[in-house]
Amino acid sequence: MFEDLVSSPENTIQKACRFLDLDFQAQMLDGHKHNPYYPEAELKKDRAHRHKMEKIDLGVERLVPAAFQKYQELSAYVQEKRS
Repeated sequence: MFEDLVSSPENTIQKACRFLDLDFQAQMLDGHKHNPYYPEAELKKDRAHRHKMEKIDLGVERLVPAAFQKYQELSAYVQEKRS
């Protein structure tokens, strides 16, 4: 999924939005402009899990619980397909 996001961000975000039952908004592609934790303009593979290493609570589970639950389901599905 990370590789898809890097190589085709708009398509990947649109798919994620459909899965999460969210409306796609073009500004989602500019997330780095709105993210105080990761203000860099490009995706950097070595920082993919920086929030875990730095123990930053992004509050996703609390802020958007339904979307977080769907993300957990998608993650489990992807892991199952890979094994």
